[in-house]
Amino acid sequence: MTPSSPTIIGLTGNIGVGKSAVLDILRQLGAHTIDADKVAHEVMQPGGLAYDEVVATFGPEILREDGSIDRQHLANIVFTSPEKLAQLEAIVHPAVERAVQAEIAAADAPVVVIEAIKLLEGRLKSICDEIWVVTAPEDVQLARLMQQRGMSEEQARSRMSAQSSQEWKASQADVVIVNDRDLEALAEQVTAAWRALEQNLNESRQISSKLPSTDSRRHNNLDSPLITMKKLWNEHPNLTSFVILALGMLIILYFSARHVGFTPSQWLALAAATVALAGLSVWIISWGEDDALDDETSV
Repeated sequence: MTPSSPTIIGLTGNIGVGKSAVLDILRQLGAHTIDADKVAHEVMQPGGLAYDEVVATFGPEILREDGSIDRQHLANIVFTSPEKLAQLEAIVHPAVERAVQAEIAAADAPVVVIEAIKLLEGRLKSICDEIWVVTAPEDVQLARLMQQRGMSEEQARSRMSAQSSQEWKASQADVVIVNDRDLEALAEQVTAAWRALEQNLNESRQISSKLPSTDSRRHNNLDSPLITMKKLWNEHPNLTSFVILALGMLIILYFSARHVGFTPSQWLALAAATVALAGLSVWIISWGEDDALDDETSV
């Protein structure tokens, strides 16, 4: 997450736990919400990113008369065969990821929530700042699937058993929401988690605002040698003058006489003489400064 990008929450949970209800509450609280299942529906529409490959893989029998994919018929095929489910996911998930990334880039809300039942098993997890998992007791799941979706008990149990366990999902979560009561209780849990997120984001922004910018830090790093030199000059002007003059004279000596062929002992003698001359020069210059100081203090 960069300062200009939204915070991304990945919302997941097994079938029948109430993810859509949580997503609706988060939308009302101000999040930009993305239903990955709806995105998957869109990419499998005629002309969608995954349509041609899905039809080629599962055959024309999954099509309705108008050419659209019969999702219920396709679900009946893949949810009874792990191999076929894996085939479908290998086609649809990359297309969904591309569509979701595009929607995130266009979002103008500070928080984006992606609801995806296979969030933890796919690559969308890697772009999330937080993972929120919705859970519910299995008997509640079963009742919801039978009552709200009209499934038989056998169909519902088959769908439930085809998914990774709720315990595993919860172990991956930053926030766990237990949807085992009514909508009001669910809204209280979600709102509390949202307020905690807002507080964390506000604290992070306050900390970020107090940190120097990259340009400021870079400018300070460039200035630091000059600041150090100026401080040294103010505290020890004669010593600083001597060091600068001696280094300058040694450099001039080296480049002037490097082809002469002096022996190491001769080089050492010349260097010592040069340093001594630099020290003598600074000492003589300091006489004038001392006399000027005496004149100032005598007034």
